[in-house]
Amino acid sequence: MSTEGNVSAGQGGDRVPVYDSYARLSRVPETGELEKIETQHEDNLRVIERLGGTLGERLQDGLSAWKRGVRRKDWERLLERLESGQSDGVVVWHTDRLFRQPRDLEKLIELGESGYLVASAHGARNLADPDDRYFLRIEVAHAARSSDDTQRRTKRRFAAKREQGIPHYGARPFGFAGPDRLADKDPKTGKRPDVSAALVERERAAIRDGVRLLLGGMSQDKVAQKWNDAGLRTARGYTFTGLAVRDVMLRPRNAGYIEHDGEIVGRIRDHDPILTESEFARLQALFAGRRRGRRRGVCQAIST
Repeated sequence: MSTEGNVSAGQGGDRVPVYDSYARLSRVPETGELEKIETQHEDNLRVIERLGGTLGERLQDGLSAWKRGVRRKDWERLLERLESGQSDGVVVWHTDRLFRQPRDLEKLIELGESGYLVASAHGARNLADPDDRYFLRIEVAHAARSSDDTQRRTKRRFAAKREQGIPHYGARPFGFAGPDRLADKDPKTGKRPDVSAALVERERAAIRDGVRLLLGGMSQDKVAQKWNDAGLRTARGYTFTGLAVRDVMLRPRNAGYIEHDGEIVGRIRDHDPILTESEFARLQALFAGRRRGRRRGVCQAIST
């Protein structure tokens, strides 16, 4: 970044400039570990002191500044403070904590062309300076390109795994082994313990029983009640509803399928399915018929 000269551009008299500290939870590229929010704020505060300013507000957001649909509440708060004149600038650990898309920078430039400082430990840029705006645009374009490259590599890696019969799993779903989503993380490892094998088997038995009951004409609401009465809960710890039962039963993974973007694209390698292919097909036909408003009859369910 440029030097820190004229950091109070647009500020009158001897008034002490007010700088907000912005942090975003993100990963250190070299280690993959999370860069702690508090560590970023501590570094930002030292920069604010060096600039001769005072801290305005501590602002922070979650992991993603790249995804277009993600709402960043404190980013919006930062813009509000800029527009209202409550803040003279923002200090970040690095500009990629603040911007990952050019549109973010352009919004800030639009509001801050009269004088707004974007600073970090590497220096400062004033949005009233055309040269600083130019260099910031280059830095943000580079950050956006880096995010795009990372997404492409991730997509290729997952596609290659799907071709090998290895799906990409998220959090543990009902009926499968994995970390207990309700347990506290181990302070040493940062990981949650796995659910017990006994619980997994109870869940798998409930799914198999659910197939028999649903194909026999029982409603999904009644199945939900039966599971709740047996003390079963969703993987997130909630009681079951009819819709939750439907979601569990229509999960392709139950029958050993790999699903991607709503389509079945392959079979899971070395997998012990809960349901047979036939059972899963009959369930799909059953629920498809219900969506079209057909009567919940057994003959309709097994017509395929």
